[in-house]
Amino acid sequence: MLPQSSKANTLPKQFFRMLNLDFFYREENTDAHDEWESYKKKFGKSYADEEDERLHMEIFHESLRKIVTHNKLGTFKLALNHFSDVVGLRLYRDLNR
Repeated sequence: MLPQSSKANTLPKQFFRMLNLDFFYREENTDAHDEWESYKKKFGKSYADEEDERLHMEIFHESLRKIVTHNKLGTFKLALNHFSDVVGLRLYRDLNR
């Protein structure tokens, strides 16, 4: 494994700061973890196993990123809802059971 320079390590942080999304870059991911736990509690979410939860958590964080970006630029506001951790075909299947 090649050592990374300190400049390379700061690029993601600088990128998120440039977009004014500091909260999205977490060195320890404590806030991101807290946001995820709060979301699961608010909407009564549970998952089959750790892999399933990891997938839903990644989707949730992508949804959150899109919401924050849109709300800074858009003419209307978006918010999280109980579908923020599912996408596309899965959402379609869940809605049509």
